Amino acid sequence: MDQQGYMGMEEHAGNSGEPIPGSGNGRVYVYDKPIRHAGYEPLYQARVIAQRGDVVMEIWYVNNTRKVSAKAVMSLAKQQLERL
Repeated sequence: MDQQGYMGMEEHAGNSGEPIPGSGNGRVYVYDKPIRHAGYEPLYQARVIAQRGDVVMEIWYVNNTRKVSAKAVMSLAKQQLERL
C-alpha cells in the first residue's frame, strides 16, 4: 500500500509503525508529535492501515487530553480486522 510508504516521514507519523500480528501488512502508527494550534488543546493521533483481500481498512484515532496509547489502538485494529 502506497500510504505506508510515506508514514515514516517527519511530516506524517515520523516512525515506521508497529505491525499488527496476523494481518500480513497492517501497521499501527502513533504520531510522534501532536498537532498544535494557538488557542487549542494539542491533538494526539494515531493511524491504522491494513488490507485484507481487496478491502483496505483505515482508522484515525485522535485524543486531545493525552498521548494516544499504542496498546489501545492495536487492540482496536485487531478487533476491526476480525470483522473483515
